Amino acid sequence: MAMNEEDMSISLIVQHIFSAGLHVLLPSDDEFFARQASVWSLGAQTSPGCILCPRTTHEVAIAMQMFSSHKWKFAIRSGGHTPWAGASAAAGGILLDLGLLASIQYDHTDKIVIVRPGARWKDVYAELDKVGRIVAGGREGNVGVAGLILGGGYSFLTARRGFTCDTIIQFEVVLADGSIINADAQQNSDLFWALKGGSSNFGVVTSFKLETYPGTKVWGGVTFYPKSISNTAIKNLATFTDDLTNALDSNMLCFFAHTVSPG
Repeated sequence: MAMNEEDMSISLIVQHIFSAGLHVLLPSDDEFFARQASVWSLGAQTSPGCILCPRTTHEVAIAMQMFSSHKWKFAIRSGGHTPWAGASAAAGGILLDLGLLASIQYDHTDKIVIVRPGARWKDVYAELDKVGRIVAGGREGNVGVAGLILGGGYSFLTARRGFTCDTIIQFEVVLADGSIINADAQQNSDLFWALKGGSSNFGVVTSFKLETYPGTKVWGGVTFYPKSISNTAIKNLATFTDDLTNALDSNMLCFFAHTVSPG
């Protein structure tokens, strides 16, 4: 009798995963805790029964076939920046960690970049800086590529280029049955539309093709002001925002934070 019960013990699940030739981490492995703790928010940490680390799109497809046929509880993680528990972890279940799928490939002919979901934006920027190009990616370098894109994605280029998802040319997606497809404006266009900001649960995206733009010079910085000028800062931010159509390449972020006085 095939074991497809939802309460199958994690040890039997791991045996199935090992027999399929996939790379899996157990709580007895030192790397397990490093991967478990690699989320951005401590409040988002949970304890999966095992962590499955695919190395190729084909291995993701094998994993999805197994998850679907056995109805195993699982969660998917790219960068782990979502702050609530359960967003990218399955307590007692399987964590599909895409961290090993992190390649970044620039196409000099078409001037596009192909990015895997495990990459971080800081790595994408560093690679494109070598050729004088930029993307409309995350504003914080440690954020994972996949979560930001699938959730829409606000960038420093949004005023001119739109959300990060607006700059996507094509997705490579593994569906629940393990099939591997491409989604773009011509093929699987309904899925292409859904993935551009529709977040999770449509499939596992294993690569993103993004537009790139010339970008060799950036001017920016941070200034600090006392609480006494808060009202003035808010008015200046509102004025800047109202006039944004005349300054599409400019950005202003205003943070209010409490700091402890020295001494």
